[in-house]
Amino acid sequence: MHIPWNSVIIFHIDSISTREAITVTKETITAVFRDPPELLTDRLLLRRMKRCDSVDMFVYASDPEVTRYLTWAPHPDEAYTVKYLAYASTLYREGQLFDWAIIHRTDKKMIG
Repeated sequence: MHIPWNSVIIFHIDSISTREAITVTKETITAVFRDPPELLTDRLLLRRMKRCDSVDMFVYASDPEVTRYLTWAPHPDEAYTVKYLAYASTLYREGQLFDWAIIHRTDKKMIG
């Protein structure tokens, strides 16, 4: 099912005692992801991608086995990754990018 980007999305949350509907508009999603929240677990940190992630990102983004079933081709060189992260920074500011970097907390490396 294709939902136009500017339409209202209804999320249904089931719980034991209630069923709620939450209406989320494009403006709400854009506002949240303009400055996405950081999510923290015992092992991982999920946060927006940053330009300083380029070395770590290039390691996995240049591997044909990693990108084999993805919608994008392997990054040809680290300069490409740096340019991509600069572009991603612009998309975050506009509230148009919804991706998180997955950071391994022990070694502070971006792993996805």
